[in-house]
Amino acid sequence: MAKETEIKLAVSDVKAFERKLKRLGAKTVGAGNGRVHEFNTIFDTPQGGLAKHGQLLRIRTETPQSSGRKSGTPRVVLTFKQPIVRGVDDDGARFKVREETEVEVTQGGAAGENFRGVGDARVVFI
Repeated sequence: MAKETEIKLAVSDVKAFERKLKRLGAKTVGAGNGRVHEFNTIFDTPQGGLAKHGQLLRIRTETPQSSGRKSGTPRVVLTFKQPIVRGVDDDGARFKVREETEVEVTQGGAAGENFRGVGDARVVFI
């Protein structure tokens, strides 16, 4: 099971930030411009049981973009996220960590139909 550690940065000068990343040796992962169009389907019980416990069950379709257009082969990923654990590092910076399990699926629609049949799950599109 992987752990996702997330921080949010306030970036007032995007170009300066990109130059700094380049100086640090950061590179885009994958083909294209590094941008990906995401379509997320979130599943929960009618009572919101997963959300109430800080959990998330999602099917995400990721489509690489090139020059502002969708291009490339979409990737469909089924993800389950455990509740968030919040923390503060030694410098006082806040962060959050949560364990997540991901599996790539070939038929996102079929997987979604399976979840809709469990406990009359509601579907939220974001």
